[in-house]
Order: sequence, then C-alpha cells, then structure tokens
Amino acid sequence: LISKIEEKVESTRVGIENDFDKLQTLIDEIKKLLKISDFRVPKTISQRFSGLKRITEENELPYASYLIYRAKSEENDQEHTILMLNHDSELFKKDRDLAITLYLQELFYLCARFGEFNGKENDHKMTSKILDFKNFVIKGSNIGFVMKETCSLKQAISESLKNPKNLVPNIQQMIDDVYTSLRYINSRFSISNMIIKPESVYIIKTQGKNKKESAFECFAT
Repeated sequence: LISKIEEKVESTRVGIENDFDKLQTLIDEIKKLLKISDFRVPKTISQRFSGLKRITEENELPYASYLIYRAKSEENDQEHTILMLNHDSELFKKDRDLAITLYLQELFYLCARFGEFNGKENDHKMTSKILDFKNFVIKGSNIGFVMKETCSLKQAISESLKNPKNLVPNIQQMIDDVYTSLRYINSRFSISNMIIKPESVYIIKTQGKNKKESAFECFAT
C-alpha cells in the first residue's frame, strides 16, 4: 500500500507545488487507496474484531446512513455485522445532525425488532443474542453498532446460485417480514419514502420454535 502511494506521489510530483488541481487530484487518489472510511472504525471495535471487511458497495456510499462491515469476534471467533455511521454520505456532508439522527433511528428500529428483554425473570437469558450491546461504541462522531452476522438478499441470492444448499428464506415469509418492517418504520418514525431493493433487505438467522432448529428472519433498512 505504501509503495502504491509513493508511486502516485512521484508520478505527480513535478510542478505540483503550483498546481492546486493536481494536488487535489493526488489527495483524492490517496484517499481511494486508503479507503479512508475504514479509518473511522473506533479503536475499541478494531481491537475486539479481526478481518474487518466493508460490505457496503462503493455506489451506495452517497446514500447509505451507515456502512456495513463483516468481522470475526476475537472473543468467540464468530462472524458479526457492524454498522458504522457513514461520514461519506451526501446527507452527512450537508446536515451532520440529521444524518446522525437517521442512523440512530435505524438502531432504535433494530432494538425494537430484535429486543430481548421484556421485564420477565430469566427471559433475558437467551442462548442466541442478536444485538451485541456491550460492543456499542461512540468515539467523537464515529459510532459503531454490533450485531449477529447478517447478509443482504442480494448476497443470499448470489450465494444460492453458486450453491443451491445455501438457504434463501421462504418468499412469503420474506414479504411478510419486510411489510411488517415498513409499517413499523412508517408508524413510529414517520418515514414513508423507503426504497426496497435486494441490497436493503437483510436476512438473519434466529432461533426457531424448536430450540434445536434455526429460523430466518428478514428486515428492511
């Protein structure tokens, strides 16, 4: 990586001192090489999780309220999904407070959807926790929220085409789950202009009625 940056600097070195456009182009190129968004992951998360990989695609950066990462916990070696506030969105650049508000609303929705404590004794002792509250972290304007591993519908379809054994949830169940998500988001947050596409529908493995079996739930973001 360092050698690539040095090559880029050397290729534009001549006359750059007096050419602002060249300098700005060089800065932009270096940012791309460094994938600068990844450096906004709080140290606490980078210490507790390894193999951090950004799942959010480049073309989604201007619109996404958060960046989705996949990483493995150092504690139990299990895959997790990490939602990082997106500083590269057009909204964050224009209205930082509104961008953070929408991001937090997403987290509140997930807490309402997958909340595990209802005030009854022992009900909080679930064997399969979805939301990892202990690793929630805020460092300045960098915010990270950790949950059990998820995958987008787009990813699930792609993987099922490669390997038919990879399970894609029942279509009717998926429609019901997504519809319920949209109704809840609309009624509680007054958001009605959501765009549903394979990249914005997520699948998560949960515990079935028979505790020995796994079930799948879908939710919209």
